[in-house]
Parts: sequence; structure tokens; C-alpha cells
Amino acid sequence: MLTVELKNINLLNSSILNVALLGLKEGEDAYSNWKGLMQSQIFILRATVFWLATSATIIRVISSVRKIISNTLQVLYESI
Repeated sequence: MLTVELKNINLLNSSILNVALLGLKEGEDAYSNWKGLMQSQIFILRATVFWLATSATIIRVISSVRKIISNTLQVLYESI
């Protein structure tokens, strides 16, 4: 009787251990997936910031060119 109970306890402990290991493995997989998702989100954020900075630079260049053309035309108009 005691031997049967010990075997049942060992079987139960083994089952609990297997479930715990399976949960740990699934937790590692979930963390790995989350980490990959965060890395892709960071990449998208960096790309967006780069695009915004590039757009702002292009807008400043266009504005400067417009100002130069406007000033040049003003000088030409006044000299006529």
C-alpha cells in the first residue's frame, strides 16, 4: 500500500514537473515572440523618426530655395 502511494506521488510529482517545464518553454517562446515584436516596433519607430527628420530637412531646403528665388526675383524686378 505504501509503495503504491509512493509511486502515485512520484507520478504526480513527475506530471507536475512536466507541466511546469512545458509552461516554462511556452513562456520562453512567448517572451521570444514579444521581444521580436518589440524589436520590429523599435525599427518602425526609428524609420518613422528618420522619415520625419528627412521630411523636415526637405521642407527647410525648399523654403530656403523659395526665399532665395524670391529675393533674386525681387532684386531683378527692382533693377529693371
